[in-house]
Amino acid sequence: MLINKNYTRLWVGQVVSLVGDMVFDTTLLLWVATVLLAGKSYAPAVSTAVLVIASAVTFMVGPLAGVFVDRWDKKRTMLAADLTRAGLVAVLAGVAFLPKGAVPVPVILLLTGVIVALTTAVSMFFGPARFVMINDVVPADRRGKASSYGQTTEALATIVGPPLAAPLLIGFGPQWALALNAVSFLVSFVAIRAIQAPPSPPVAPSRNPGVRGELFAGLRLFGTNPFLRALLIMILLLQLGAGALSALAVYYVPENLHAEPKWYGFLGGTFGAGILVGAFLGGMLGDRVGHARLIRGGMLVFAGAFALYSQATGLWLALVAYVLLGLGIGASNSNVGPLLMAIVPREFMGRVSAVMGPANRVVAIVSMVAAGLVATWLGPEFHLTVAGVAFGRLDAVFTVASVFVAAGAVYAFFALRGADHPVAAEPVAAEA
Repeated sequence: MLINKNYTRLWVGQVVSLVGDMVFDTTLLLWVATVLLAGKSYAPAVSTAVLVIASAVTFMVGPLAGVFVDRWDKKRTMLAADLTRAGLVAVLAGVAFLPKGAVPVPVILLLTGVIVALTTAVSMFFGPARFVMINDVVPADRRGKASSYGQTTEALATIVGPPLAAPLLIGFGPQWALALNAVSFLVSFVAIRAIQAPPSPPVAPSRNPGVRGELFAGLRLFGTNPFLRALLIMILLLQLGAGALSALAVYYVPENLHAEPKWYGFLGGTFGAGILVGAFLGGMLGDRVGHARLIRGGMLVFAGAFALYSQATGLWLALVAYVLLGLGIGASNSNVGPLLMAIVPREFMGRVSAVMGPANRVVAIVSMVAAGLVATWLGPEFHLTVAGVAFGRLDAVFTVASVFVAAGAVYAFFALRGADHPVAAEPVAAEA
């Protein structure tokens, strides 16, 4: 049993649902690229469109979903979300079970886009509700431990889920992979239904009635709560720099590290291992020494490792940097949730969670696009020497990106001082 029975049930639902989601996402991309549009020159554009749809819906629906999550009973919201997503994915699985040619490919693609949009929208309600539910069922002094379990589970799902998708698709067909995802939501439903959580307290009358008023009240909290504002700025600066790493790392291996492209996968594995260790230990240490302290330390490690990687010219130094990158981001991520629970009033938790997620994703996309465009514009022949240090196009982009990450780390180091002290946090909550 993890922490207590209620959290264990919540965690079981998370494990099954996350693996199902990873299988679902990978299956959709493989199905479109290798089956529905096999050999078509426009297949990459269609696959990209699926990802763009998910990101656009996250940005548009997330903040509004947070308003309703704060109003509604959290357990019922999660149960309704699981049933809705199970039904939506089951529809797509049913179409996949039909004989080949029974439904025209354009219709399948359109249906896929609609279902991706709807399931993403529903997930915007489930995520914040789950965040508040953890706050309700986990004691304050063990929320870091709960976050460690959650972050480690997410990391493991990204490792286990995608490799399962290809064998399922090739051996059994896309319909079974899609059906597996639908069943995962039903398993999550059963686990969450067994949770004996206290009912959500009645919502106090708002000075800003209506969806728009409550949404702006949640946004204003980022202005009045200095620790919340510091977390948001830190995360946005981190993503502004780290997006470049996600976009260009695959090209960095042969161009700057002078290694075969196959080593890119090994680097990713070391990064994942670092995240697993950092996430598992980070939250637990945060319960003892302070969550803000671990966030600040993890950010400094990540910034230093990124600067090291941006100047790496050999594989072994890059591997060390990647392990440190994973350790730093894993330790930081596992402490953000517990710190939010400590500094944000419960009646605002849904809105805060639903704003930070989309903002994080949008900045990451902007960073990836910008990094790719700049690297393309500079070209592989680009060379620059500054103060005796030579730069190529990719290490120049990474160096600038690491400056953003370092700025976020330094800012967090000072702005989050005192966030672990209850006396410092209480006046902020009272004001809100």
